[in-house]
Amino acid sequence: MARRAPLWRVLLSLLFLLLFCAAAPVALLAGWAWQATGNSAAYGVTANQAANDARVRESLTDAVTARAERMLAGDNPTATEAVQARAVAEDLGEAVARLAKSATFRDVWAAASRDAYRSLFSGATAGPGTPVVLDLSPLAAPLRAEVERGDFDLPPGFAIDPAELRLELLDGASADRIRLAAARLALAFWLALAVAVVALILSIAVTPNRLAAIARAGFGLTIGMVILIALMVAAQQWAASAGDAGPAVLGAILDAISRPLRLGAVALAIFGLLLAALFAGLGALYGGAARRLRID
Repeated sequence: MARRAPLWRVLLSLLFLLLFCAAAPVALLAGWAWQATGNSAAYGVTANQAANDARVRESLTDAVTARAERMLAGDNPTATEAVQARAVAEDLGEAVARLAKSATFRDVWAAASRDAYRSLFSGATAGPGTPVVLDLSPLAAPLRAEVERGDFDLPPGFAIDPAELRLELLDGASADRIRLAAARLALAFWLALAVAVVALILSIAVTPNRLAAIARAGFGLTIGMVILIALMVAAQQWAASAGDAGPAVLGAILDAISRPLRLGAVALAIFGLLLAALFAGLGALYGGAARRLRID
């Protein structure tokens, strides 16, 4: 009869397995963030691609429409004034939606994204407490021209204030926390990767049943990636439901530029399931063969 592994070895293997399951998603997230924020050229390409994303354009349209409605309605509008402001804002939103599909919007978006990136990550243009702003105010004149071409039913002489096109994505305190974290992304990635690899090796090494340990590691990898995906979705939904326009736009931007991260997490989750199924099957075959040999 085969001797069971000591309890301390089983518990130690599970402890290392939990450490691996926690470190692997952190390594993936830190590695993606490091690549996305550490290379301005690559970020520029990604941000330009986000300009063509329908969710980003829709979020920007909703943000400008909401600000225009507040500007028209004033602080204490009557019911009639609120209805009129909403109708005007909807017409303006249609003009914004048209403008968001133009080359002019893409050019302004590229410049605004580049400035926001520098403000957040370069450290050269922003001091402590500086918020991150997506400055789309150069769209004020093209938007006015779009309104005139569209023959919308807007109040005479109405024009959106360029200041309303400056969307604060992050306040100063949040931006400072991200700047501090960004400066340590490379360290976080290599540390999390080293912890994940070492924990995986030790989890397999300390238990006699290596096939079962590898199967558990594959299943644990899948669970870790599923949790990472769930946290990403929750964060984006929170940003999209925020009352201020800035977080909503930020959520749409993150959703667009984090697509490679989500695809990587899904791929690793599937790989973990395949690994778990393969080694669980091998373990069952090995165990069955061993039992038959003992019987014989």
